[in-house]
Amino acid sequence: MRHNGDRFLDAFNRIDEQLKHEARAEAVTLSFTDRVWASNLVLAEDRRLLESFAGLRNAIVHQADRRLIAEPTDWSVAEIERIADRLGRRPTVEDVLGPRRVVTTTPDASVLDVAQIMLARDYSQMPVYEGSAFQALLTFETIARWMAATLDRDEILEAAPIAVVLTHAEVTDDFLFVSRTATVVEVLEAFARQSRASHPLHAVLVSNFARTDAPPDNIVTAQDLALLRDAILGSARVTH
Repeated sequence: MRHNGDRFLDAFNRIDEQLKHEARAEAVTLSFTDRVWASNLVLAEDRRLLESFAGLRNAIVHQADRRLIAEPTDWSVAEIERIADRLGRRPTVEDVLGPRRVVTTTPDASVLDVAQIMLARDYSQMPVYEGSAFQALLTFETIARWMAATLDRDEILEAAPIAVVLTHAEVTDDFLFVSRTATVVEVLEAFARQSRASHPLHAVLVSNFARTDAPPDNIVTAQDLALLRDAILGSARVTH
């Protein structure tokens, strides 16, 4: 049976290699802790823990000859192995959610028709494309602001095209394009970063090489976050 110290160091080294691979050239000048905080692969709640594990690693290894001089607890070993296994999996969004057809609309489409589709399919947003070029992300919040302004002017709601509705959008950076190779952790971190900003991220659009000149292959919204987190935490299995 392997001792706790050996298991701890093995997991620590696996994590270190993953972080070095991600950092590439910068890895030479960054410490383990710096790589942890700079990483897009490590979940936010694991960063403080890994910072503590870096200190534990230094405490249990004799610096002169690298021999173990103490044994970490069972809990410490289980936690660092959990993180190492998670980083090793690194599923993509499509691995977890599977391929999904993304419904889009156009600037000249009727807002009434689009709103009916969004309600029927329980969509909270819809990408807007003109030809193959991405224009904006239409949200129910934008439709609501447009409706409020239009009712004040006593205009006919269904006559308006989406292009007019989009003039009532509050922000223009409430979406993000990522490539099909983007991992679940990277997408979760993108939502987390934006939640700490002045407005939330409504959707992450997945396309080949993060291109905006073709309809997306997949879309991630807040409704998908629980499933993505479950896949990373191990309580759900990759489906494809």
